[in-house]
Amino acid sequence: MSALFIVIVALIVLAAAVFAIWPVLRCAGRGRFVLAAAVLLFVVGIGAGAYLTLGRPALAVRTLEGTNAHDLAGLVPLLVKRVHQDPGDLRAWTYLGRAYVTLGDNNNAARAFARAIALDASNAELYSAYGESLVAQSGGAVPPEAEAAFQKALTISPKDQAARYYLGFAYVARGDKGKAIALWQSLLDEAPPDAKYRQELEMRIAALSRAKK
Repeated sequence: MSALFIVIVALIVLAAAVFAIWPVLRCAGRGRFVLAAAVLLFVVGIGAGAYLTLGRPALAVRTLEGTNAHDLAGLVPLLVKRVHQDPGDLRAWTYLGRAYVTLGDNNNAARAFARAIALDASNAELYSAYGESLVAQSGGAVPPEAEAAFQKALTISPKDQAARYYLGFAYVARGDKGKAIALWQSLLDEAPPDAKYRQELEMRIAALSRAKK
């Protein structure tokens, strides 16, 4: 591994970190430094950890997904402290919800996303994330509250992928196979040829189509 290559990777991670914390530093209040430090540690930790483990520097710029509990060990307490200091910090609630999802704490993830939605009711991704947390809590079923969240996400953003995917299961549970097929077919039509989820969608659509006959 050349020194130049290591420097390039370090610069990528640094650029990702600056990009992530700059909006935080522009916010008012002393607590922004706590959140900025948390995000900085998170981004650098994910980038370095992913690279050292997999040897794939492209992963260095990924944030808030694909990480593990070890990466989050120091992040959640900092985020909890931040939202206690400033309950109106949308970014902190969103980061906290995603961190809880990664840790498998779906109950607290749902609570964090609910607080984020209370601060920004126009964000489709927040509704989808909230709905997904509720689905995970219920062991894969789509409870009414989750379905309402996904419907709201689609109202805001008709192309929201997570909402369409999970609403398909809600329709199947009610016996409305036609609506489920329509939603999943719309996802399949938009999926890249090499998308890993294409096969799953094709199998589910085929099974429902046979069941309708």
